[in-house]
Amino acid sequence: FFVSNLLDTQNFNEKFDLILCRNVFIYFNNKDIEKIVSNFKNFIFEDGVFITGLSESLKNLSLDLSTLGPNVYSFSKQNNFKNTTTPKDTPYPIKMLIVDDSPVVLKILTKIFTEDSEFEVVGTAKNGVEAQEFLKHNKVDAMTLDIHMPEMDGVEYLRLNYNLKHPKVVVVSSASRDDMRYAKAVFDYGASDFVEKPALSNVLDSAIEIKNKIKLAFVQQNKNVKETVFNFQKHEIKNCHNKARVVICSINDIKKLNKIINELEGDQPPLFVFLTGNTSLVDIFNEKINSLYDIEELKDQNEFSNETIYFGSMSNSFDKTIELISNKTISFNIFGIIPQKNLRKIIKLRDKQILLEDFGEEFKIDLNGIDDCFPFTSFFHIGTEFFSKKD
Repeated sequence: FFVSNLLDTQNFNEKFDLILCRNVFIYFNNKDIEKIVSNFKNFIFEDGVFITGLSESLKNLSLDLSTLGPNVYSFSKQNNFKNTTTPKDTPYPIKMLIVDDSPVVLKILTKIFTEDSEFEVVGTAKNGVEAQEFLKHNKVDAMTLDIHMPEMDGVEYLRLNYNLKHPKVVVVSSASRDDMRYAKAVFDYGASDFVEKPALSNVLDSAIEIKNKIKLAFVQQNKNVKETVFNFQKHEIKNCHNKARVVICSINDIKKLNKIINELEGDQPPLFVFLTGNTSLVDIFNEKINSLYDIEELKDQNEFSNETIYFGSMSNSFDKTIELISNKTISFNIFGIIPQKNLRKIIKLRDKQILLEDFGEEFKIDLNGIDDCFPFTSFFHIGTEFFSKKD
């Protein structure tokens, strides 16, 4: 180990097989970066590899580099592919189709790609049917694909449409990464990779991962891989007595609630459902909900059991119940619009997650204090991951 000045042309006295210079160039101007990288060429073997940080692009610099992969370079050959960080066999720019039923996610992904000159967003689609139609009339190099979507989900889309001439597909989904059935299916039907759907809290990290996965899909396209094992983490909830799920919805959301309740498996903390609107609708909740769990109306309980659904109205039951469970780790799942006074109480809680239903940009919602915005089908999956990290 030794201290050296990267701008000193005599800084090394030996050659290297590998030079990693990561998260360093952010402190230099382009002229100095060109000088440093040119100097590295004198101290690396002909077949050596030079790696920069994921957010440090050299594409606009005058450098004699070949790109082996995202942010991975070689000095041994002329850079014949537009001086970009894009691998050799990749189109430039990569024409992207974004397929997702979430307006917020569509907006985030569109922003991710339009801010990078190596990509061009040529279209968006809200489900597999729209994606099918778009591809009939438009040139697309690669696409991101959600799994859970109305009319035609991502698995069915791939089963019906994927072939050797199809654009590269990277699945971007939060709903099913911990479910091996869906993960295996999307790979069996042609997807190149699987990436967590970007959250409001980690857009930058997700952007780098998603773009690099798309580039790598072109690098790997001609490789003969006999078998690949995908080890997705299976999230499990431990110590359920210290946790709680809270759903805030109207009676009109019961069909959606039934759908996600019936996807729950394994040990589960108590689930509290608070209905907005007319308090008399609470009386018909038990008739509309369809679940194998025990169902109890919130009255004077002071203790709550796991694998049990408790229901009541926002006006009569919410404040008292939240006070009783305030010492637990809570995942709040909000359908529609929650009254601001209730939201302020939730935000003040110590250990909580707040997920808002993504129901379109036409509703202007203040996201201050909200952890994320997702289609309702992702609520319990995201909550399970949140709980698993608390153990």
